[in-house]
Amino acid sequence: MTSDANSMKRFLIILNAFLLLTVISCKKEKPKDVNPSVASQDNTGNCFSMSGITITNNVGDIIAPYIDSSDWNFNDMWSCEKFYFTDTNFNTVCVFNDTNLYAPVGYPNPCISFFQLRGMGIYTIPEDTNVSNHDRSIGVEIAVLNQRKERIAHYLTNKYDAHGMYIPLFLLDSLASDTLFRVYYKLTDQNNCVKMGHGDIIRQ
Repeated sequence: MTSDANSMKRFLIILNAFLLLTVISCKKEKPKDVNPSVASQDNTGNCFSMSGITITNNVGDIIAPYIDSSDWNFNDMWSCEKFYFTDTNFNTVCVFNDTNLYAPVGYPNPCISFFQLRGMGIYTIPEDTNVSNHDRSIGVEIAVLNQRKERIAHYLTNKYDAHGMYIPLFLLDSLASDTLFRVYYKLTDQNNCVKMGHGDIIRQ
């Protein structure tokens, strides 16, 4: 066999090996984003949008007619929003064990450097005479996002202690261009029944 033939044979072996490695590398899956503070996106490119607020004064009273009907209720059905939470239970096909539950509200809205959450209801159940203790048996998980959909705060608390919670935006996000924030909240009762919702806050 001539040297030219040997050279051609070696070239073909190297070329085939290169092509095989290229095919294998193309079949590798893209690494998954495991950052729990950033939610996945759906096939439209946006998991959710932030728009509109419900204006409130310094004590939490809603100022009509400036109301976003999607804010501060318990009507949410989440998809990728769930990635902002540590608790994986999102069971809503149940009866929530609370007779006087109402959604929280963020105030003041707009705010300057911080906002607070006003109550989630006070409820009494006949067989429970210790109202404060019963309120503490309702778990509350809260995630606060900036307009870039980054989780800037995460709280695990209970219904009793969530009332009046202070959210210091000036410490959590110092970027002046971040003016719109979303608050996600999830309540879980003693039977693992869940209610969830959101509200948007503007920082001036």
